[in-house]
Amino acid sequence: MLYRHPLFPLLTCLFEKCEKATVMAAGTGVSSENFDEDILAFVRQQEQTGKPFFVDNPEIDGLVRSWCYWSILNANFWFDIRAVNGT
Repeated sequence: MLYRHPLFPLLTCLFEKCEKATVMAAGTGVSSENFDEDILAFVRQQEQTGKPFFVDNPEIDGLVRSWCYWSILNANFWFDIRAVNGT
């Protein structure tokens, strides 16, 4: 059920970017702006195709939303750390 959730592709993208943010140096093309762009592109695509953002299972929806939120916060944390350290 989780793999078929409408937000799963976004979640996958966010986790991949989060992983890159934790291990790569500055100048690699991964930034918090990229997250915003990816999220906006995903939302636009979902709206254009008429696909839903959620399913009829509040437990799964809550889990996926929490993971999306966590991955964004985690990546932003690493972007901030890199900015402070100048890397």
